[in-house]
Amino acid sequence: MTRSLSAFHRSWGSGVRSIRPFQNTDTLSLSKIWEAHHKAYGSKSQCLPLVFDQCVLSKPYFRYSELQLAIDEVSGEASGWIHFGRNPEAKGIGHNSLIIHRLCVVPGDDESLIASQLLEVAMREGRANEQAHCCGLGAFDESIYYHGVAEGDGLLGVDSNDVRLHAWMRQAGFEPYRATECRELVVSRFRPPMDRVQMGIHRTSTVSRIIEQDRPNWWENVIFGHCERIVYQLTCGAPNRAELQLTVWYPEMSLPGIDPGIARLTLPTIEDNELRTEQWVYLISESLRQLQLERKQVVHVVIDPQDAIHSRILHRLGFKTKLHGMLLRR
Repeated sequence: MTRSLSAFHRSWGSGVRSIRPFQNTDTLSLSKIWEAHHKAYGSKSQCLPLVFDQCVLSKPYFRYSELQLAIDEVSGEASGWIHFGRNPEAKGIGHNSLIIHRLCVVPGDDESLIASQLLEVAMREGRANEQAHCCGLGAFDESIYYHGVAEGDGLLGVDSNDVRLHAWMRQAGFEPYRATECRELVVSRFRPPMDRVQMGIHRTSTVSRIIEQDRPNWWENVIFGHCERIVYQLTCGAPNRAELQLTVWYPEMSLPGIDPGIARLTLPTIEDNELRTEQWVYLISESLRQLQLERKQVVHVVIDPQDAIHSRILHRLGFKTKLHGMLLRR
C-alpha cells in the first residue's frame, strides 16, 4: 500500500500541492474542510474534531493510509481530503470492493483538480489491492463510517444537493447505480393508525424494549460503537413467540454538534405479506410512541425508494421525504 502511494507522490507532488496520509495533528483541518465543503451547497452538516476522534479515528479498523489529505505546499494548509477503504463483512457490494467513505474539498478555482487527484489516490490503492469495484459515498446499509454524523446518517450516498461532488465522481468514471431517500417524521405530530387490524394486533401482541448492549455481532457493535441502540421486539401468541425486531439508534448525546433530538430507524427486508406488513406498522408505531415519551423530536430512516413495502409503510405512518441521494459505482 505505501509503495503505490509514494509512487503517486513522486509523479506529481513536486508542484504546488502534495497528498499525504493523515497525521494525528490533522483533525482540526478535517473538520474545517468538512464544514467548508458542506456549506458550499447549503448544508449545515458538521463534524467537529471530537466527533472525528470518537466516531472515525477510534474505530479499530481505521487505517491512517486510507485517509489522505491534499496539502498546499506554499501555505502548508490542507485543501481537501478523501477517506476510503473496504468493509470485509460486506455481502451486497462484495467484501473486496473499495468504498469511498467521504470526499471533502474546500471550494475554489482548483477544486475539481484536487478532487480528481484525491480520487486517483483511492483508485490506485484499489487497483494495487486488486479490488474490482469501487462505490461511494459509503455503501448504503453496508457503510462502516459516519453513522449519525453525515447527511442521511452516512447511508445516503451522494446528496442530490451536492452537485460538485456528483460531478467529480462522474468525471472519475463513476456511474449511478442505486438511488436512496432519507424519510423524516416529526415525532410530536405522529398519531398511530387505528383500524380493526391494528386493534387486533394490539390485543394479541406485546412490544418490549431491549437495550442493545451485548449484541453477539462483534462487527456491528464496532461500527455502531459511538451510538446507543435499542431493539423493540414484537411478541405474538402463546407461548410467547418473538416475531419481529426493530432497531432504533442515535449517536451518544455527549457528542458535540450532533442533534440529540434525532433518532434513526433501521428497517430490514420485509416480506410481501399483508399480516406481516401490518405487524411492522404496529411495531414501528409503538417504538414511535416510546420516542415521544423520550422527547425525541425527529426520526430519520434511509431507504431504497424502489422498495415498495418500505415506502408504503413509512407513508402510512406519516414520514415525508427529506433528502434524495445516489450511490455511484465504477
